[in-house]
Amino acid sequence: MDPVTLAVLALGSAFLLKGKKGRGSRSAPSGGWGVKGDEDRLHWLNEIRSMSHWYTQKFGSMPYLADYLTVVGYIEANFNPASRNPEYKTNPANAARGLGGMRPDTAFKEKYGTEFMAPYPDALLNPRWAFVMAVHHIWYACARVDELQTGVIDWAAVRRWWGRPTTVHDFNFDNPYSSGNLERFVDKLHECNKNYGTNIDPDFVWEKVSGWRNYPGIEVMIESFGLKGVYA
Repeated sequence: MDPVTLAVLALGSAFLLKGKKGRGSRSAPSGGWGVKGDEDRLHWLNEIRSMSHWYTQKFGSMPYLADYLTVVGYIEANFNPASRNPEYKTNPANAARGLGGMRPDTAFKEKYGTEFMAPYPDALLNPRWAFVMAVHHIWYACARVDELQTGVIDWAAVRRWWGRPTTVHDFNFDNPYSSGNLERFVDKLHECNKNYGTNIDPDFVWEKVSGWRNYPGIEVMIESFGLKGVYA
């Protein structure tokens, strides 16, 4: 798709989202969450950013959340909420899936206060559940770094946490995985900018995850995004 068409579709999608408080307004189509074309992918790109901006403005928390989750949505799903890791064929209960590319065992567990969702792993295909659990996952990473006093968490560290949680503390990049993880993320960021016109500044990865202590908790997030009693 040419850049001009992308820009027009993006503006149209942003206009449709205006006034919806960014809390995820589209329902799952009868065939599921799968996209049918570039216009759908652009809708979900804009929905990620809209939900992120709403969260940041509402709670004064995590500037650059929209940029981070936009790149994650591109890497993990190319903005297709129905995306599943190929592992799904052999491990449907715990293969990574959805816009956040999260595993159900990571998202729905007792220490996150979401164990009640464990019987519904495909809830992560719902973009609102994917978003809420991604934000909760980021908050937990920040709290873990703060608890162990290993550094001041930035978005590069959050991305390390996404792939290999123990490396969230590797602020000196002593582990070869850490530099490779960052390089891959920045490469995909540039690719997302080129393909979708997102214009995300790669230097945001060095910004601190400020305001993370203002995270309101999983119960408020579930309520805010209309997920109480939603299991798919």
